[in-house]
Amino acid sequence: MKIMVVNMTNGTDMSVTLMADSTLLRSGQPFFIPDFAPHFAAMPMLMLRVGRLGKCIAPRFAHRYIDAMTASFAIVPLDHDMQPMSLAGMASVMDGATVYGSWIDYEPLQSFVWTLGDQEHTLLPQDFMPEASAAIEHISRHATIKMGDVICLGATASQPQPLHIDDLLTASVNGQPILRNKIK
Repeated sequence: MKIMVVNMTNGTDMSVTLMADSTLLRSGQPFFIPDFAPHFAAMPMLMLRVGRLGKCIAPRFAHRYIDAMTASFAIVPLDHDMQPMSLAGMASVMDGATVYGSWIDYEPLQSFVWTLGDQEHTLLPQDFMPEASAAIEHISRHATIKMGDVICLGATASQPQPLHIDDLLTASVNGQPILRNKIK
């Protein structure tokens, strides 16, 4: 299984980051704030699960390769000025760096609503870039996608939201509650 995080760079180019499976933390399991950075924040992502083998997939056929989706969050370390830290690439491979919810059948995204502490946020399909079909085309041009692979699309319209001990992180996709994690 590959976990691929796709982001837009320079507004038009895609970058893909591969992550280890140890970064995944299921809904219901607590996230323990590590001690290697002064602050941590949650960044929302839409997670898609690949349901069939493919290579060089045209965008018009991309929807056939996704069988499930869920809400997920990248947990990123922040410095004292609340800016993301790079930590020489180690930030994205820490245990539990990707919190994800229960899988639901794939259908076009209508809404992604999440809360952290007492703040509620709503994201719409246009807030996630790139579109799923463009991401699948890009990835499959360079590598074979296989059943069980995971593709994460970042929310470009969202700012990192700081995590605090005893916060509750929840999310729903298309009106279905699918994620609930306690921050410890």
